[in-house]
Amino acid sequence: MKNQYLIELEKLIGKELNETDKIEVINLGFKSQNNKIIGLSLRNQNLSIFPNQIRNMKDLEYLDLSKNQIREIPDWIDELKKLKIFILTENQISELTSSIGKMESLEVLHLLKNPIEKLPMTFRRYADIYSKFRELAIKKYGLDLNTIETINLLRNRGVRIIESRD
Repeated sequence: MKNQYLIELEKLIGKELNETDKIEVINLGFKSQNNKIIGLSLRNQNLSIFPNQIRNMKDLEYLDLSKNQIREIPDWIDELKKLKIFILTENQISELTSSIGKMESLEVLHLLKNPIEKLPMTFRRYADIYSKFRELAIKKYGLDLNTIETINLLRNRGVRIIESRD
């Protein structure tokens, strides 16, 4: 069942969003459960901004915005309290908001093929506090020292680190 935010997203991208159970393998669509949107894929939709309509999807557990032209993640991202999997591969993100370090339910964060040089200091909290976090995908070279230390702490905690040279 589509809500007003999905309808607004359809207008934004100029395409229809269809419901699916296979949200992880499609480019465009949503997954619902008990009339709540729990998954959203807007992969490869030429988005240059992070859609504000997502802010109102409080039950999202899975969000894929990969292969777009998004430059920044909004500060309100930590309002998505249930988000577990967040895929931002192949965008134009150069810096992460400190709010990303406050996302207690986040388990997987994919940032490959973005020009990121550092993670915010709040992200380091994952190494000490969040036991759910299990996978980080990030470029291998060009990172600042604090980010490298954070990645090493995460790795020592058993977090799977996926690194690319891009």
